[in-house]
Amino acid sequence: MTEIKDCPFCGSKPVFPESKEVFGTCYEPGCEDCGIATISIQIIDCFEYPRDHVHESWDNEKIQYGIEYIEVARKLAIEDWNKRAKSS
Repeated sequence: MTEIKDCPFCGSKPVFPESKEVFGTCYEPGCEDCGIATISIQIIDCFEYPRDHVHESWDNEKIQYGIEYIEVARKLAIEDWNKRAKSS
């Protein structure tokens, strides 16, 4: 697992939700202490096939994208976060 760096504003550990906790169209982790540092990744941008097949990944009962796509969004969010975070 990739280490997640501290918040660049207040130095607290950010919250990166687990895939099963993510509903909606974006993966949005951030710092809950200061509320300033956040990242938003559109989950649909993580799809490997044309966007006209979006419905195939959507779980109508849970209203959640497929876990595999949320995991890709989580990975990208961690990479983006660590690029701008203070060095630990």
